[in-house]
Amino acid sequence: MGDTKNKPGAKSPDEAAYSELENKISKTDKTRSFPDRNSFGNESKPDNFLELLPAVVFTLSPDGRFTFINPVLKTYTGWAPSDLVGRPLLDIVDEHYVAFAVNLLSNLADSEEIHNAELKIRKKVGGHIYSEVSARSELEDGKVVRVLGVLRDITDRKLDEDMLKKKEELYRLLVENSNDLIMETTVDGIYLYVSSNHKDILGYDPAYLIGKNSFDFIHQDDHDEIVAEIIRSMQDISYLGRVSFRYRDSSGNWRWFEGSGALFETSDGLTRAIVDSREITERKKAEEQIQKSLREKESLLREIHHRVKNNLQVISSLLNLQSEYAKNEDSLRLFNESQNRISTIALIHEQLYRSEELAEINMENYIRDLTSNLLTVFEDSCSKVEVNVMAEDIAVNIDTAIPCGLIINELFSNSLKHAFVDPEHEDEHTVANLITVIFQMQEDQLVLMVEDNGVGLPEELNFRDTESLGLQLVCTLTDQIKGNIELYVCNGTCFKITFPAM
Repeated sequence: MGDTKNKPGAKSPDEAAYSELENKISKTDKTRSFPDRNSFGNESKPDNFLELLPAVVFTLSPDGRFTFINPVLKTYTGWAPSDLVGRPLLDIVDEHYVAFAVNLLSNLADSEEIHNAELKIRKKVGGHIYSEVSARSELEDGKVVRVLGVLRDITDRKLDEDMLKKKEELYRLLVENSNDLIMETTVDGIYLYVSSNHKDILGYDPAYLIGKNSFDFIHQDDHDEIVAEIIRSMQDISYLGRVSFRYRDSSGNWRWFEGSGALFETSDGLTRAIVDSREITERKKAEEQIQKSLREKESLLREIHHRVKNNLQVISSLLNLQSEYAKNEDSLRLFNESQNRISTIALIHEQLYRSEELAEINMENYIRDLTSNLLTVFEDSCSKVEVNVMAEDIAVNIDTAIPCGLIINELFSNSLKHAFVDPEHEDEHTVANLITVIFQMQEDQLVLMVEDNGVGLPEELNFRDTESLGLQLVCTLTDQIKGNIELYVCNGTCFKITFPAM
């Protein structure tokens, strides 16, 4: 710990303080004379004002012994003036700072300039303080006659400095031993600091990177996203940006990193960025492999749905061929009903094949397609039937979609076949034949309704106990989806099925 010297001719801080104090005392007490500088520190008659100074004022003999010391030292260390007068300065200096004290005394031996040193002073009863000592010698005929000094307690400052140094060292160790790349840049990407592990991870010597633009090493396709994060950070200084990008290593290979950073202002008002980046190349490769595997599975599922649909269509075609051998109308009707049911299921697999979501069916689209297909099947007998589909945009899984589709198929077909009078005998001025299909969410329940404005069901019919296969299917499928079915007969027929949303 060295000392510093004032420039020749310049008034030192202590000389300036002495002059200021001299002026103040002269102004406040005209009758009191200020002691001559040559009598400053006279051990036999020290001036009383020295006892009032907040700093420790002392004088030393040419051989470095205390000849005077004001009482302030006792406040700091417990040493009273009477304890130290006649004893060497070195007696109260910590052993690790003796060399600094000796160097200070050596510099004072042949110069009247002010010299400074930091010394660790032992307390009278255990412990120590850190001090800053400023001293100068008085020479006569080239020899030291006395040393005048001021000692200030800087313990708090030293402790703060030591704590700061320890924290800086800790942060340095954390940064230098981290697996992350740490860097400080300007807002336009110029490197001001890079951690030493850039050499191990990317092959770049830190000194090589300083002053270069980080964007020169980042893939062109990733620039826009990084710039967008910087702009957002400038708008909100507390924002912690995060972005994935490709970085070129010293071998020319592109490596994936995920970086997070924040902007801060320096003491001189400049904006800087601190960025912490971690390599995610292996994670990216794993993600790409997973995405590839998912795409393959999606393709396989689509193919499965496509083949199931085709197989169902084959079955439907076989039934159609077989129906040509039907011996009566009842047998033909059974073949046609079976074909409709198979087509209803095939339509679900066709929608899944074409949908982006392979596990869910959009019921609004499905119901519209299903009712349209059924109208085509029964076009000879229901040319004057209007259909009103009131379905919300709700997606359900295949386990729900197939039962719902079959239920709609049975109820809608029944309405087409039985609800309305023979068109040949229908009065032209009657209300139009209408079938309404409703599918909506009510609280946490799904509601499916199929209603018509036809003639209604016979009063004596118990739909829960009937020989009709269609109504038996409706009841069975309702139980399958844990639903509840209700029948309303008023100006037509309405079946309402309520079941929990899966």
